[in-house]
Amino acid sequence: MNRGILLGITFSGLIFGFYGGYLIFSEFHDKKSSMVGEDIVAPTNILAVTKTNGDSFVYLKNIGTPVIKESLLNNKKIIVSSNVTESKDQGIFFPVGTTTVTWSLVNNDKIIATAYQNVTVIENPLYTKTHQNNKRVMIDFDDGYASIYNLGLPILDKYNIKTTQYIICGNIRNFQTGYMSWDNIRSMKESEHSIQSHTISHLNADSLSNAKIKEEYGQPLIDCFSENGINGIKIVAFPLSAGWDDPEIINIIDDTYEFARGSSTNNVFQTHCDKSSIYSIQKNCATYTSMEQNELNMFNRYNILGWKHDVKQRQVNFDDALMFSEFIKFVNSASKNTETETLEIPIIVYHRVVKDNSSSNPRFQGVSTSLLEAEMKYLADNNFEVFTAEDFGYDEVNNWITIMPHE
Repeated sequence: MNRGILLGITFSGLIFGFYGGYLIFSEFHDKKSSMVGEDIVAPTNILAVTKTNGDSFVYLKNIGTPVIKESLLNNKKIIVSSNVTESKDQGIFFPVGTTTVTWSLVNNDKIIATAYQNVTVIENPLYTKTHQNNKRVMIDFDDGYASIYNLGLPILDKYNIKTTQYIICGNIRNFQTGYMSWDNIRSMKESEHSIQSHTISHLNADSLSNAKIKEEYGQPLIDCFSENGINGIKIVAFPLSAGWDDPEIINIIDDTYEFARGSSTNNVFQTHCDKSSIYSIQKNCATYTSMEQNELNMFNRYNILGWKHDVKQRQVNFDDALMFSEFIKFVNSASKNTETETLEIPIIVYHRVVKDNSSSNPRFQGVSTSLLEAEMKYLADNNFEVFTAEDFGYDEVNNWITIMPHE
């Protein structure tokens, strides 16, 4: 049994111990975590991926340390041990699959308490390796849930990932429980997250009158943001992916927004909109196929495609390992980008962030903190360029959406 971690360095009720190297996918718990009766609380579960397809293991430099009940901290006879062994040079060996790490409190060679941590390793999905130019993505969060700020933001900050936040303005204005505050939103904007619109009330546009569309999408919505210090709104995300294919709705929002995120598909977004539609091969992002007949093009500046993370999670029954594999395949699915032009971009749409998905209630389901950390770490480790709505432009001559690479 490995006894390489000793109690002895404490701060505000935290126990710090290191296997060497940097911290991977772990969270330290605060005093509140150790006040629920457990003598020992295991570190957060870990999700990792092998370096390449075909590898059957990884070495992790650090898997975190458990929290010990505060009343036991001063007992110098108690040590923390685990059933894993550290290699000084490489770290801790974990095979593909799930390994359960058993953490124990030991007093005079007797185990007095145990806690368990799962370390899950997936094999890197096999996909066509593409040039670095294609490593470009967007990370969107819809609705403005408080969990994005409380649970998600520390992870995003850790990997310096900037996002686009689509806010239901009325929910924030009315102080609805479970949503960010205006202070939270302004703080995110100040730290270079883009704040965009998700309407006032998150209603299905297909069931609304024109007057209600104008209220939900038009100047009252812009005023809702500006009155709270948020200006520069240029993109709206259609709630429930409804309304993007209705010419009357597009005509109404055309005066207010430069772009809209519309339907949800498993495809990457093509900035020139040059993909096959029902009728023809599109050449550009012109809004209308026929202005006279008020006929929309299938793909245009008001139908930016998004890949809804939570929908895919339900399809894989909230299996984080399967979801991580799907994420890796999707963010690597662009293939046409050049050094100066972003022609394709995977856009991942999240909603809630949760500690886990043990609840069967959709209100308490979302991306788990361990999965979000694994995904954001993957983007950072593989040098993905992450864009926000602030990087969107429009070429009025060619009718193309432009996303310029960062300097």
